[in-house]
Amino acid sequence: MSSIAYITSGLQHMSVLRGSSLSAITSRRKKYLGLKEENSTSKELAEVGLSYPQLNLQESKHIGQYLKEGEHIRGAVRGTIKGTGIALIVATESRVMYLQETPRAYNFREYAYGAIDSISIRSASRLLSSISICMNGQPYELIYVATRPAERFVTYVKSHKRLVDNFLRRRVKGAIV
Repeated sequence: MSSIAYITSGLQHMSVLRGSSLSAITSRRKKYLGLKEENSTSKELAEVGLSYPQLNLQESKHIGQYLKEGEHIRGAVRGTIKGTGIALIVATESRVMYLQETPRAYNFREYAYGAIDSISIRSASRLLSSISICMNGQPYELIYVATRPAERFVTYVKSHKRLVDNFLRRRVKGAIV
């Protein structure tokens, strides 16, 4: 049994004995050992499917400063933009954010759901996909994207865009009548 498995099984055993959750015990252990608690942005990015190595990259650490109060990450993909480099695209309840690290600065753009012209996914294999998204007439093609987070991201953006478009149609129709 590896040391990590041994510690994990010990924590699970302690959680059964004490009647508290494993995450609460882990959190108390981290505080006791002086380790930092993961920030909520990293937790949200992990929940939407970014892998552990992707969470440690600068774009993933930097995206939290662009989130508004009460805004939560609902989908995120990280991949290579053809011709420009690696980027992180994040979907929240109110907007889609594009963040790319360049050698001198961060390239950040945000788009409302109404600005999304089209989005599609193309699976290259069971593990990798590519996403084509056009926002305000600016096409982006993300390649080498993990398939599960890509599917979740595209599904969320399409459904949220449909809701926003329906709301805007009703609002315009009500103003015309």
